[in-house]
Amino acid sequence: MGDWVIPWIDFLRWEFVRLRAYPPGKEYRWANNAEAPLTPLTKVLDNCRIAFWSQCAARLKEQEPWEIEIRGEFLEDVSWREIPKEAELDNLVYTGGWMGYDAEQDRNIVFPLDRFRELERGRFIGELSPVVFSSHATFRVEALLKETAPALVERLKELEIDALVFLAM
Repeated sequence: MGDWVIPWIDFLRWEFVRLRAYPPGKEYRWANNAEAPLTPLTKVLDNCRIAFWSQCAARLKEQEPWEIEIRGEFLEDVSWREIPKEAELDNLVYTGGWMGYDAEQDRNIVFPLDRFRELERGRFIGELSPVVFSSHATFRVEALLKETAPALVERLKELEIDALVFLAM
C-alpha cells in the first residue's frame, strides 16, 4: 500500500465524525477480510434478472431532491431513488460529488446504465431490472442496516431480482 493509505483512513475517520455517521463512542471498524463470502447463483447469468445500486446520488430531475440538495448539509437521508431502465443519463441529476472530469465525459463510470443495457441486448444477462437504484454514499450506517437494507431487499424480492451489482463510491 502507498504512503497515502493511512492519512486517507485518518481523514475518513474525521469525516465520519463530522458527518455524524456513527453514534457517539462507536468508531468505524475497518474490515480486514481474509476471504469474501459468496452465495453462488443458482442459474446461469444469461437467465438472471440483474439490478444495480450506485452510491453516486443520481436521480431523475422530477424526483424528490436529496436532503443535502435542500439543506446543504449531511443529515439522515438514507433513502434511495429508483431509476427506470429506459432513462437517459442526461436526464439525471447527480449530487453525490462524484462527477469529476472522467464521469462528466462518461456518466456510465458512476451510473453504468448504458453498459447494463448493452449486456442485456447482447444477452450476457437475462434481463436488466425494470428499475435500478441510486443513493448517497454518505449516510448513517445504523440507519442503512436497520432501514435501507431491509427495505431494499424487500423491493428486490418484489422485482424478482437474481443478483444485485453494488457500486460503492
